[in-house]
Amino acid sequence: MNQNTKVQSHNTGLYLIVIILIAILMVSSSIGLYAWAKYTTSQGGNATADIAKWNFDLKLKNGPKNGSAEETTGPIDLADTIDFVHVKSNTIAPGTNGQFQVIVDTSGTEVDCQYDVTIVLENCPRNITFSKIDEQNNITVLSAGGADNTTSRTLSFSKYLQAKKVDGNTTTNENGKHIETITWDWPFELATGTDEEKVAYDTIDKQDNGLQVLMTITAKGTEVLSRPLSLSTVQYTKGNESSIVNDGDTITLEIEETPQNVPNLSIQQSNTEPVVYTSSNTNIVTVNENGEITTVNNGTTTIIIRGTQTGREVVVNVKVKPKLTLQIGDYIDYTPTGSYNWNMNYAESGYEESQTVVQLTSGTNGTHKITRWRVLNVDNETGAIDMVPANLVYSGTVRLFGAQGYNNGVKLLNDACSSLYSGPQGSGITARSININDVENAIKYGGTEREEALNTAKQSMSSQSTPNGTDTNYYPTMYERETSSVITPTPAIEPGKETNLGQSQQNSFIEENESNAFKKNEKFYGYKKAGTSIQPYRSAFFISWASTTKERLLRGEYWIASRSVWTSGITHFCLFFSKWEGIDTSICLYSTGSITGTSRYLFPVVSLNSKVLSEDGTYDGYNKYVVDLE
Repeated sequence: MNQNTKVQSHNTGLYLIVIILIAILMVSSSIGLYAWAKYTTSQGGNATADIAKWNFDLKLKNGPKNGSAEETTGPIDLADTIDFVHVKSNTIAPGTNGQFQVIVDTSGTEVDCQYDVTIVLENCPRNITFSKIDEQNNITVLSAGGADNTTSRTLSFSKYLQAKKVDGNTTTNENGKHIETITWDWPFELATGTDEEKVAYDTIDKQDNGLQVLMTITAKGTEVLSRPLSLSTVQYTKGNESSIVNDGDTITLEIEETPQNVPNLSIQQSNTEPVVYTSSNTNIVTVNENGEITTVNNGTTTIIIRGTQTGREVVVNVKVKPKLTLQIGDYIDYTPTGSYNWNMNYAESGYEESQTVVQLTSGTNGTHKITRWRVLNVDNETGAIDMVPANLVYSGTVRLFGAQGYNNGVKLLNDACSSLYSGPQGSGITARSININDVENAIKYGGTEREEALNTAKQSMSSQSTPNGTDTNYYPTMYERETSSVITPTPAIEPGKETNLGQSQQNSFIEENESNAFKKNEKFYGYKKAGTSIQPYRSAFFISWASTTKERLLRGEYWIASRSVWTSGITHFCLFFSKWEGIDTSICLYSTGSITGTSRYLFPVVSLNSKVLSEDGTYDGYNKYVVDLE
């Protein structure tokens, strides 16, 4: 979207109410209960004590627009913090950003303390991102913008401060004035993402128009009796991997047990202080004096590494799981949750309503739910697995029709499967649509006889076909960008457009009315007209399923995300699909200009690692597992 043509501006006045909560500590009549007293030495048998001083204050300051502003107790209007202005005064809108400062002052405080700052936002536009920049210029995202947000958000951060300590020649006093800079950014539109995602982003901005945002800041100061203790740093190694555990960090190491070998995991503190190791369950792991794990059993335990002189400690959580050995055909229960906006203008030529989107959903009650899967490929050395649906009854269908179905089918199918069936971020579980390479590999897995059958089915693909019908010079726009295309004269492809694509490749959508597109009855249909009759190479083939190990797993009625061309007097531009009897092609466009299409199931291929699986008994003569992301 052009930056100067945002459809609706946001007249959003933001007002800030500041609430300061200052902790007031009560003095006890018993010296033994002085939780925050600073003691002096005894004199003449009489004990005296000076009471430690306490100070806590919160101030706020506008950002660059009013950079000379004095510190204040509020209120602050976020519209006064904008870095640059292109909107009405006292408002913010998409394309604006700014910052303000939260200033916590503990100057003069003589006890260890911690401040906790909470920022509560009501009626906040969902696409705004808030971040914090501390005094060392470390940036922390407090709340990212996005569709998953509600208009109510809570941001929080804290900091531990140490009072004056004398340790040898070292003197520290971290109490004082501390400046936390809060930045906010409301992008005009998504910088990356699919067209559907950008449309969805703009839709959210329009929905949030006119919100009156209320922001409340609360700062709480609390004395801390004891700082969480830890060694300075600890390094651990696992196989060829290594990492550093910093002060106060807690890490979780997941180990797959092997019957022959104890996992190569060792822990080493970074200083020379003597340490001791203890485990919450020595039946799970045993750690020797060198920090090496010497015995491993299934389960979860906590290893505590403690310095013998300072008492500081680092906690390492260790989860031990048995190393799984899977076979093709094993069942896996996995219920992903996701959604995808299926854009009809990319899926069907001549669709009547512009920008019509159908939302596809997975999950237990989704329109395209899949809950049970079967292993198609497995590497038990690395744990890598590909799995496919065990039952297509629940997966749902989608329609591809005409030249646009051919033009965008590969991307639509892959994008939909990725959005619907991938795991949560960080899980390592990814999804895409099955393609013709997956099919061919499954057939070849059946042995020499099946490979020969495949070669026979594909033998006509190397020949160039000359259509002998009339009016045979129409082709989908995508075809001119494929490596196998034959068009005379050779069309000029616009700069920036994808070229030299294989039959299963596509990263960007094709519009119906792209440059030089053919217009029929005053409407674009996503195809073009060659100067002379095209003479394409055949890429389609047809083969029946056999009852071999992998082919049994691929029986069903579903789309295969690969384009193909067939000729029989005229040229057929098709997508591969599977039917119960075997592999076939579904025609989208004839070279005469006629269009057709149909609906079929999605068939995702989900890739994951066996380390996220747990055993769950047997089913139908095979082992059964569940995806465990805890």
